Parts: sequence; C-alpha cells; structure tokens
Amino acid sequence: MKKFIFLSLTVALFLSCSELKRNNPYDPVSENYIKITYKGEVWYPSNTEIFSMIINKEILILATLKSDGPGYCIVKLLDNSNAHLIGTTGSTLGTFTSISDLCADGLDNIYIVDSKPFVQVMDINENFTWFPITYTAGIGTLSIEFFNNNLFITNDYEKRILKYSTGGVFVDSKNLSVTANGDFIPGRIFKSSTNIFIINKNKKNEILKLDEGLNIIDDIIFKNEILDAIDVDDKMQLLSENSVFKVDNNLNILLKWGDFGEGPGRVLNGKLITYNPVNKYIYILDGQSLKMFGE
Repeated sequence: MKKFIFLSLTVALFLSCSELKRNNPYDPVSENYIKITYKGEVWYPSNTEIFSMIINKEILILATLKSDGPGYCIVKLLDNSNAHLIGTTGSTLGTFTSISDLCADGLDNIYIVDSKPFVQVMDINENFTWFPITYTAGIGTLSIEFFNNNLFITNDYEKRILKYSTGGVFVDSKNLSVTANGDFIPGRIFKSSTNIFIINKNKKNEILKLDEGLNIIDDIIFKNEILDAIDVDDKMQLLSENSVFKVDNNLNILLKWGDFGEGPGRVLNGKLITYNPVNKYIYILDGQSLKMFGE
C-alpha cells in the first residue's frame, strides 16, 4: 500500500513538472514552444506616468504626465535614450489637461483627447488643429479609436459612443448605459479588422462588440477583466492585469501567455498594450516597466 502511494505521488509530481514545462512559452526546448519571447525593456523618460500609447510609423508615442517637466505632454521615443516631448499642461490648442487617450489614422495624424470638450489633431509637422465633441450633460473620461476612416469616442460621463469623420464632422452617437447584463459605462475602446469593442469601465470583463454603424452585435462576458487590447495581424491581444489573451473576432481564446514561469517575461501589472507591425513586437506597460515581446 505504501509503495502504491509513493508511486502515485511520484507520477503526480512528474506530471506537474511536465505540465509546467509543456506550458512555458519562453522555453525553446518545450514541446509547445509558441515563439513568444521577452525581448527586453524599453527606456522612457523618468518621472513619467503613461496613460495611453500607440505605434505610428514605427515610433512609439506616449500620452503622459511628466512630473519633473512640462506636465501633460506627448512623448515620441526616438531611440533607446532619446525622447521628444510635445506640449505642456494648459487649456489652449497644443496643450493638455489629463490626457486620457490617443490614436493614429495611418496618415501621420495623431488624435488626442483629454478633459477638454474637443479632439486635438497633431499632424506630421506637430501642427495642431481641433474639432468639438458633442455632449449634453458634460465631458468625463474619453477614449478614442480610428476605424475604417472614422473616429469613435466613448464618453463615460454621458455613457455614449460618438462617431466622427477624421475631418471632425459628427456622424452618429449611441447611448450605451444599459445592456442585457445591466449597467454599462463605456471605457476603453479598441478594434479588430472588422469591428469595434468597448470595455465596461465598472465591470471590465464585459465587452460590447459593435459594427461601424454603432449597432451592438454582441455583449460578451470574458473570463478575465480586460484593461486594454490591440489588433495583431487580424487576431486581437487582450491585456489583463497579469496575462495576455490572443483571441478571434468573437473573443474566443486561441492562446494565453504572459503568466508563465518567473522573471522579466511575465506580465505582473499590465496596464497598456500596443503593436509594431514592422518588427512584429508587442509592447506592454507592466507597472512602470515598458516591455517588448516578439517571435
């Protein structure tokens, strides 16, 4: 009887160790090595709080608060030790208050939202224009995304999503305050190749799937709370606090990574995610560290 118990325990320990090795995507000798590896940490200026980040023309662009410099500003990371800061704290064109999000249109235009009731547009020469945001009750925290030549903006205070042309012409809006699963406060917005998705700010595992006409296609309850997401070669990467989910357009999980093993390859306190389609690197703001992952 004792021999049987010993053998069972040995087998269980062996299977546990085998399972850990099999599931570790950072181990090239693993039988299920998935070629997602940690590529290192990206330098960015000290005393900088990051609120949003995107890749535009291979340049990593951050929406930040620089506590020992201009305050709220846009930061372009030019290389591993050089950053270009744009703007300062203020209420006029080209200055910012509480930057909440930014996006790009692929034509060198960057769209920035903060607590002001308009979108600021920065062109390739860093010249600024703006257009107003439609509202009734007020402006809260705004999120913005570019999709199919239009801009989509969520306003959590009014619980609405707004649609504009890139020229600032209002197209449509929709109230998103209630879904089949209860109260909904629209938060961060992201896109796939064919749809836009909105995270419920107060229940971050609930995600609305919409078409570009603002019609709700699905109300999805995901297995984890999602903080940010990015489209990567027609498959989305959803960032939770300590892992990343590669999903299809219906948010079905194809792969989970970032939570295996120990060391710098782990995601411990995920906040933001973006992707460079040229070098195929995924960038994750993990706490105060800006990490790179690639194949």
